[in-house]
Amino acid sequence: KGCINLMNFLKYNQKLILRTLDISYNGISEEGMLPIFKYIKANKKLLSLFFSGNCLGNSGLELFVNSIFDQDSVDVSNSNSKISYLDLSNNNLTKESCKYINNILCLSPFITNINVGYNNLYNEGVNSIFECLNVKSNLISLDLTQTYISEKCIEFIAEKIDKTISLRILNLSFNNLGKACIYLKQLLLKETNIKVLKLSSCKLSSNINMIFQGLCKNCNIETFDLSDNNIIMNQNNLSDILCFFKENKKIL
Repeated sequence: KGCINLMNFLKYNQKLILRTLDISYNGISEEGMLPIFKYIKANKKLLSLFFSGNCLGNSGLELFVNSIFDQDSVDVSNSNSKISYLDLSNNNLTKESCKYINNILCLSPFITNINVGYNNLYNEGVNSIFECLNVKSNLISLDLTQTYISEKCIEFIAEKIDKTISLRILNLSFNNLGKACIYLKQLLLKETNIKVLKLSSCKLSSNINMIFQGLCKNCNIETFDLSDNNIIMNQNNLSDILCFFKENKKIL
């Protein structure tokens, strides 16, 4: 009922032109979603939607896609939605949800930033997102914080990352990637346009020297987050770390 009242107010207040709508952490269930999605479809000016911490789930995300995007349209540039920033984090999404995430990426040429963190996507789900990014997407920023991926997923991403031409920002924080250092090194050695890579709290204390070996050869990374990984400098990794600081002239 609250959602219906709010959307009616927004709908009939013609002077109010929303560019950003934040309805995060309101416990919105599927029943309350439909009036919201109808409003979003009608509002061609809306650019940013923050829907974090609600109860979308697979069925809610399917409803979102079916309500907002014209899946039968040949020309996706005429998409009803002009949203460029979409936050779907912490919404009870699973690996089955990723087909709808991929629909969003394919059906909207305007989506440049998407946050699907804090959802149980696992390797299979995230792999499918990167398959989609290889085919068609204008995505610049992808947030995969705590999506329960492992080193197998990082191996897959390392194989695909050079084909994700538009991607500039990748957040993989709060995933258990302690065994993924060799694949993170491979990722860093690839020719990509990634400028920001976040690996906070990924349990990367062992074999961290491999990551610095990759960083030494990477010319594009401008922001690299390794916070909260219990990195201990010792004789096994110190030379690689010092090499990185010597070779990287961009550190400010």
